Amino acid sequence: MKRLLTSVIITALALCACTFDGIEYLEYAHIDTFGWTKKDTICLPNVKNIEGTYAQTLRLRFTKTYPYQSIQIIVNNKTGGKSKKRIVTCHLTNKEGDFTAKGVDYLEYECNIDTISIVNGDSLLISIWHNHKKDSIQGMSEIGVALKKLR
Repeated sequence: MKRLLTSVIITALALCACTFDGIEYLEYAHIDTFGWTKKDTICLPNVKNIEGTYAQTLRLRFTKTYPYQSIQIIVNNKTGGKSKKRIVTCHLTNKEGDFTAKGVDYLEYECNIDTISIVNGDSLLISIWHNHKKDSIQGMSEIGVALKKLR
């Protein structure tokens, strides 16, 4: 019994120590599917205690009730006292109108934002909002950002 318990604990610790596909940061924020307005800026928790160069990706989770083929998202990265805005266009359907995202009830879409560098001692604050023509859009449920270490 003691040997089994020790094996379970060691396995759990080993799994906790691993990163998922090299991703060192992954955070999602909930969006009200009944309406995400331009004034609703999503601020993800500060990224602290990591340094290096990272590939930053945007991740969207949405329902099939989202009525448009694409969405433009503005991502503002603030680190070291400097802000850098990126406008990301996410093409959620192909020309025929079929969703390019994966999923059944909730679809997941991922696209590259930028490559960012974080120096020791800096933190990263990520702010996100949509740049859609309409003030309020429906169907988005979560938006997230992942950082994968490059070097």
